[in-house]
Amino acid sequence: MNKFLITTADERTWPEQHYELIFLGEWCKIYSRKENWLKYKSHTLNYHWNNTDKFNKDFDYLKKLQKKLLLNVSNSLNELHRTNFSNKYWEILIGEFIMLVVQVIFDRWENIKNLEDKNIEINSIRLSYNDSSLVTNDLWELQLLSSTNDSWNSALYSMILDEFIKNKSIKLNQIDGAGKLTLPIYFNKSLTNIKHYILKFYQKIVGFFFNKNQPLIIDSYLNYFDDLFINLKYKRLPLFINLEKPINSGEYDVSYRNWKILFEPNNQFEEFLIKVIPVIMPKSYLEGFTKISLKAKSSNFPQNPKFIFTSNITSDELLKNYIASKIEKGSKLICGQHGGGYGLAKLSSHEDHDISISDRYLSWGWNDLVRKKIFPLGIIKKSYIKKKLNSNNLTLVLNANARYGNFLWSNVISSQWLLYFNDQCSFISKLNTNIKDNLFVKLYPTDYDWNQSNRLISFSKSIKFYPESVNLKKAFQNSKIFVSTHNSTTFLESIYFNIPTVIFWDIKISPLRDSVNSIFNDLEKVGIFHKSPESAAIHINKVWQNVDKWWGSPEVILVMSKFKDEYCKSDFSFKKLKEALSM
Repeated sequence: MNKFLITTADERTWPEQHYELIFLGEWCKIYSRKENWLKYKSHTLNYHWNNTDKFNKDFDYLKKLQKKLLLNVSNSLNELHRTNFSNKYWEILIGEFIMLVVQVIFDRWENIKNLEDKNIEINSIRLSYNDSSLVTNDLWELQLLSSTNDSWNSALYSMILDEFIKNKSIKLNQIDGAGKLTLPIYFNKSLTNIKHYILKFYQKIVGFFFNKNQPLIIDSYLNYFDDLFINLKYKRLPLFINLEKPINSGEYDVSYRNWKILFEPNNQFEEFLIKVIPVIMPKSYLEGFTKISLKAKSSNFPQNPKFIFTSNITSDELLKNYIASKIEKGSKLICGQHGGGYGLAKLSSHEDHDISISDRYLSWGWNDLVRKKIFPLGIIKKSYIKKKLNSNNLTLVLNANARYGNFLWSNVISSQWLLYFNDQCSFISKLNTNIKDNLFVKLYPTDYDWNQSNRLISFSKSIKFYPESVNLKKAFQNSKIFVSTHNSTTFLESIYFNIPTVIFWDIKISPLRDSVNSIFNDLEKVGIFHKSPESAAIHINKVWQNVDKWWGSPEVILVMSKFKDEYCKSDFSFKKLKEALSM
């Protein structure tokens, strides 16, 4: 029987039913479309990063490669744009792009490499595309398409397959005719309501009347009142991130794509990578670079700030451009932690990048003896909740990750989500019946076509869900016990609010760094942290009738106090914040 390779869930690239399919990974099989893929005789390849040792080794390799490429690409862009910016400037502007493109392409490359030892001849139907159809407006759009869009990934896989065929690594017959690659357009979706115009007018007034040399505190994650208060301390009013994002970076222009990266590749993957980077680099760094640079210069942000403090510059090209240009002139960049996993996960590409571009990095309490620029400030998203009396819900918060791997860290990636989901089912199945009756699941807000709710209902029709309108704080308020199932913000916040919390995840997939093993061993001893779903369920069964006795025990209080002091410190103050901002 002829075998067909299926690289994505784009069913236009699937053959007629009588063929045998090789699914490259679980991301190809959309649960809501299972009646389509179940019709075929098929085999699904194992995900290459299910091997933890391989992941650790690859992460180290890619981190070193990213550093080398950033230097070479920066030199190429200086030549292309006739500029002379420092490596620091380009790291702020394109560092995250380099990180994303290296990790995404390597992931797809290794998935195809899984075919090399199969020694079979296979067919593949591909979409019709050209180089311009892979180009995105900005990094935000590239991240979105690479992690969620079947057609974009199908085209990328075709490019990689061509490389393997050229090198005679696999026997493959690629057949055109699946249709044309067309991608959604995002850049024209900007705010146009009355709130937008009010904020835009406010931004102009504030920018006009206040000192151009004052520091800029923007998208800090402080609440509205704290943000206003700290700005007033510096004799100004708050400003907001770009209200017109995403900015249209203009039309594709092939003249911006003919440059080469002066880099000596060490293998076939690197050879392919340096060819493809100029092809898929977002237009915001090429065709739209001058436009965005001029827009940043004419913004109402301070012209010569002593420092810039932000906790999020990822998705705003104008803000990144502004920050890079001010750092070039001597301003200092202070970045704040914007989520969980930081300081805890064994490996984290985002944490490494954020700390690298910062002159000072404000953590939620953790420190690092090697990276001296980290300042343990505490959680700055200061807020309060009042837990409801007689709360009786067991709240289970789910995570969902993109079907296609993107930024790397020690957590569930791509099709590993199915292993994660099976753990959630194991947890639920071990709960006592009376506790199951009080179980409420809070789904991850973005589903990524994993069909979280339908899968759970198929497992147990009695499962109850929090409505989408119930945010995390409301879930905290209604929780007798709060269950967090991945290394993220959720359990840091529940512990911060003193909600009885149980944590579990697979430490083979989501390992912790050595520096936190001791405190997590302590959490495990008192029943807060568990390395298996079964252990977590058994503990909840044990303490359910008297949760306060467990959570209020001297042993738990002591461990919680120690953990809070390092990872969700609650002693945030303006005095300490001003100290952190003093450079």
